[in-house]
Amino acid sequence: MTSRLLTPFFCFWLAGLGCGVAQAQSPGSRGGYHPYVGDVNLPREGYDLGFNAGRTDAARGLSRDPRRHFYRVPLGLRDEMVVGYNDGYRPAAAKPDDAFGPETYKNGQRYGREDARQGLSNNYRRHRQNFKPKFEQSFREGYELGWRDNYRPAPPRPQPQEQDSTAAVYRRGHQAGANDARNGLSPYPDRHENLYTTRTAKIFREGYADGYHRRRSVY
Repeated sequence: MTSRLLTPFFCFWLAGLGCGVAQAQSPGSRGGYHPYVGDVNLPREGYDLGFNAGRTDAARGLSRDPRRHFYRVPLGLRDEMVVGYNDGYRPAAAKPDDAFGPETYKNGQRYGREDARQGLSNNYRRHRQNFKPKFEQSFREGYELGWRDNYRPAPPRPQPQEQDSTAAVYRRGHQAGANDARNGLSPYPDRHENLYTTRTAKIFREGYADGYHRRRSVY
């Protein structure tokens, strides 16, 4: 008789214990439950991948958006990936003098573009004063991309002659100035020093200024 009464009670007690275990493991239970939280043996691949992706996006001047890399990690690692991405994109402890680091790639691209349009060789080190050594790789990659996308072999330029007329020198300067303005370059007539001589420099620069500022040619 006693065993018959204890059996239902014993089953009820086991069922309650099972519910308690399930509740302890429930995501909504007190203290939380997540398969990746508190596991000291968890690999850091999610965080590391996010960190490298954030650093690369920042160096290339892309907007901060970890979602563009979600396809690279399983769903369960995305939280860790986002944390790593944000740390890599712009480190929270960055010093003010390091703030231009993520812009180094874009600066290199701009210098490469200008050098290519001026017909200069592919040599990023002529601008070494514009980047810090630790950002050299980013500057170089940006420079080479900017140079490669904009370089066009320049046709041979006629060498200036002492007997060139004033009108010819002026028109040459006017054309050079107009070309620089159209290509988005700063006004700098001396980059065309092979188009004039010491005697004709003044009239060339006058023509250059008129052409750059889109004033009508006087000749």
